[in-house]
Amino acid sequence: MAIAWLRAWRPLNLLGFFATFGVATLWGVLKYRPEHFASTEPFLIAFFLIYVLASLLYATRHSLAAKQAVDATLIFGTPLVAFGLQAGLVRDIEYATAFSSLATGGFYLGLGVWAMRRARQRQRCGALAG
Repeated sequence: MAIAWLRAWRPLNLLGFFATFGVATLWGVLKYRPEHFASTEPFLIAFFLIYVLASLLYATRHSLAAKQAVDATLIFGTPLVAFGLQAGLVRDIEYATAFSSLATGGFYLGLGVWAMRRARQRQRCGALAG
């Protein structure tokens, strides 16, 4: 996360993303059992939050100039892959995928509200300075 915040190092971001979720997917397909849920779910949530936070930290720290663009793989790939893994983890629990979807939607709704408030504050600060 710290490297993503300080510098756009796309190969490292991609390597970390694909290695993390690739190993998780492979393990999930080959070794996951429902009795592992209590120890597996926190790791999936943590990795999801780490990659979302890494992209947010970088985006809020740097300008959005083309030279410093945020990696779309992290922005769009993280929720897609993490939710796919989540659906696999909870496939045997009734309505768990629906509740997971609701929680993910709520998370991104909150993130959107935060981003809009932040943008308004920046506009107000810019108007006061100008």
